[in-house]
Amino acid sequence: MKTKALPYVNTVAGARQAAKAVGAAVLSFLLGAGRLLGAVSPFSAALVCGLPVRYALTAGVGGIVSAIAFSRAGFVFYHIAQVVLALGARLALARIFRRRIRPLFLSLIAFGITSLCTALFALSRGSAGLELILLILECLLCGCCTYFFAVGGNALLRKQRGVLSYMELSSLCILAVAALSSLARFSLFQVNLGVIAGVTAVYVVMSRYGLLGASVSSIIVSISLCLYSMEMLEFCGLLIIAGFLAGIFTPLGKFGQMAAFVVSSTFCLLLMGAPVFLTYRLIDVFLATAVFVILPERWLNRIRPAGDTAASAVINPAFMQESVAARLSFASDTIRDLEGELEDISNRFGEIDYNNISTIYDTAANTVCKGCSRMLACWDDHYSDTLNAFNPLSDTLRLRGEVTRETLPTYFQAGCCKTDQLCAVVNSYYRAFVAKQNTKRQIAESRRIVFEQFHSIADMLWEVSQEIGQVSGYDEGMTRSVAAVYRKLEAEPEQVICTVDRYGRSCVEIYTAQTVRTSPTALCEAISTASQRDFDLPSISRVGQKTKLALFERASYSIDLSVQQSCVGDNTVCGDSWEYFTDPRGYAYLLISDGMGNGKRAAIDSVMTCSILSKLIKAGFGLESAIRMINSSLLVKSTDESLATVDMAKVDLYSGETEFCKAGASSTFLYQRGEIRRVESSSLPVGILQGVGFQKSSATLREGDLLLMLSDGALSAGEGWITSELRKGGGRTAQELAVRICTEAKERCQSLHPDDITVLAARVVKG
Repeated sequence: MKTKALPYVNTVAGARQAAKAVGAAVLSFLLGAGRLLGAVSPFSAALVCGLPVRYALTAGVGGIVSAIAFSRAGFVFYHIAQVVLALGARLALARIFRRRIRPLFLSLIAFGITSLCTALFALSRGSAGLELILLILECLLCGCCTYFFAVGGNALLRKQRGVLSYMELSSLCILAVAALSSLARFSLFQVNLGVIAGVTAVYVVMSRYGLLGASVSSIIVSISLCLYSMEMLEFCGLLIIAGFLAGIFTPLGKFGQMAAFVVSSTFCLLLMGAPVFLTYRLIDVFLATAVFVILPERWLNRIRPAGDTAASAVINPAFMQESVAARLSFASDTIRDLEGELEDISNRFGEIDYNNISTIYDTAANTVCKGCSRMLACWDDHYSDTLNAFNPLSDTLRLRGEVTRETLPTYFQAGCCKTDQLCAVVNSYYRAFVAKQNTKRQIAESRRIVFEQFHSIADMLWEVSQEIGQVSGYDEGMTRSVAAVYRKLEAEPEQVICTVDRYGRSCVEIYTAQTVRTSPTALCEAISTASQRDFDLPSISRVGQKTKLALFERASYSIDLSVQQSCVGDNTVCGDSWEYFTDPRGYAYLLISDGMGNGKRAAIDSVMTCSILSKLIKAGFGLESAIRMINSSLLVKSTDESLATVDMAKVDLYSGETEFCKAGASSTFLYQRGEIRRVESSSLPVGILQGVGFQKSSATLREGDLLLMLSDGALSAGEGWITSELRKGGGRTAQELAVRICTEAKERCQSLHPDDITVLAARVVKG
């Protein structure tokens, strides 16, 4: 068997050797395209001299081709001579010294070779001044780069991948900087390959090394791009901010990091006014995100932090709790501080307004009066009269949009010899003034939306930190038991976290990349048996390729729910949407959203509102930040007016404490032990103005209490009949009451104010 396996082993080893040789040639070709200070290109010769001799030949070929393709006029043979001499020296040293040659010695050899080439080249051209300084600098850089390329190349090409030393890691970073800086020279349809490769590298390092890896890699990539061109400076600042913020979201996994990176990049772009250059770079970011998504997971798994073992389904996050909570809280404070600074700067710029209507008259006077025979008489002898004659033009321009000879003040009609030219110039500058004012208003609106999004992100980070801080402990025994059960029923989970909150209630969170096939009931029974706790049915949410299951200890109460809907007219789609779900903390959420109008158009807004709210709340974000995100999303999602009401009840299934949150919603009715209470709101729907928030109230529900939520279509005929129905049939089941109210509302309301109808009836029952 061993004899038969040898040819296969030799074939694989030969293929790997050939692949490395081709990689050396490609890297040398790429490095040859790089330019420092627009003229210095020492990288190909340094790579040829620094690599092991078995890869030097292919690297030399790549360097020669690169010199022919990319060298400046008059420098082609100079760079070819550098590569050829470096290759010859490397081959000669390999024959003389049988042992491995020290990187420092190779560095001195490279410096000597390039110095010789530089001396001969400078003498032949008669180089002096700046050109001579650049040639000397190229010699020094070639020697330095050879040392780092030798150390980094040996670390990259060795067979056994151990823990990298500090020098090896630094050398690999320098090699990466040179490669990315060179790759940034290549663009295709304004898409920069260096930016795509750099952002992809940030994603890869961030996924394996978290916040530290994201911060360091984004800085390294930024240095590389700035070395290519200082035009990249603004984008590099954006990249560093996005890398840091995305690194904070490491606990949310691969897609959470990507979402944070893309969102923060987009916000920063909007703050910078979305210049064309940065817009192309944002396209590069999206392409890099797509590349990272399609990278096979097994490739990423080959990159592990030092000392890391195979990924385990069971983790012990106790030591991370305080650190993560503190980081999120600090990140929230940082974003709030940044928001305050940006708003302060924006206000200061707003105070400096040079676009004053008086500038129209100053410019017009300079244009028309220049060279006029009456200029001295108007602006010296009658300065005050001439200046005051311009003032009435403001009212005329605002009223009519232009001035004519007939609408000019009498002073100009009697004394000005260029009235037609004056009117034309004033009208032209007024149109430019109006256009600039409109642009300022649009920018101000966009700025307000960006500030609202900053506030939303800060709120979200703070709420997540508060939730993490409420965890009082982690149950490792339960974690192992739950992981074993899930492994048996489904597959190997990515993470299992079992926590105990400050009230002593247990919560299980399971993260996996697969779709859950087992029924929720069977899964709940198996986990409850294994953990010896009584859990409710799991809350299952899926974002991208990631699935999260959350089970919390069975509560004192549950909800008997029934929802009935009726579409207006011949519509087949209801413009109202509703959601019912629970979160890992034992809260039940009942939600109705009514979009503007009815039918499909209204359904778009209401479905979007329900979807975003439910996803954010299931992910652990609070109501305030979620409603801010909804409001901003509706404001910018289209040029058409968009708005939606939000009517939510948040019920603590352990205590019965209920919080009502409304934004433009109609009344909610409570039937408690024969008494009827209305919960009203005067707040605006979301999507109308900046800063719209919930109007809140609270109540305590007990077993048997009934909650009735309705869209405004059910109340267009008034609220009195609802109260009567509750008094007559308050003891009915939730389904019976919902059907009765919906049928009656359709009969009463459709003839008066036709609209979609949604009735949600929820009765609190013993858990």
